[in-house]
Amino acid sequence: MILGIVAIFASLLALGYAGYLSSRIMKISPGTPKMQEIADAIKEGAMAYMARQYKTIAVFAVIITILLGFLFALGWSPCLGPILGTILLLASTTGTTLSGGLLLGVYSLGLALPFLLIAFFYGSSVAYVPKLERYLPLVNRIGGVLLVVIGLLLVFGQFGMLNTWAGEILGDRLFNGMVQYM
Repeated sequence: MILGIVAIFASLLALGYAGYLSSRIMKISPGTPKMQEIADAIKEGAMAYMARQYKTIAVFAVIITILLGFLFALGWSPCLGPILGTILLLASTTGTTLSGGLLLGVYSLGLALPFLLIAFFYGSSVAYVPKLERYLPLVNRIGGVLLVVIGLLLVFGQFGMLNTWAGEILGDRLFNGMVQYM
């Protein structure tokens, strides 16, 4: 909070100082006609050079943007594609547009929520990271074991067993309600 106020105050101070400097520069004499002629020639050359640089940078930026977008999509497609496809299928087969929109809205919220939480709690969470670092190897091992178990369930065709366990853990009423909704 305090850092944000300091940043805003520093920005306003910098803008005020820039305005002061620009007003001082604008009051200076432009020079003799010969000096103005030389300055205009320098300005014309500099503008031509900068136009060429901007074209080169624009081409490079477009290529890099497409490449980064492609790589980002390549990494996320296996994760998002099947789930989004399933949700779109469910949304298109539900009875009303509202229920389909609700499914897509919940999916979007679930996708955005981790990013929003990280952004919201970033400042206060920095103090806790060193305390949590000692648990990181344990969390990595548990996550790795879970990935291997789920992979083995998929390979051996037993992934549906998780549905059975979910029904037992959540109870018949809640689990059946979720299945009936879908």
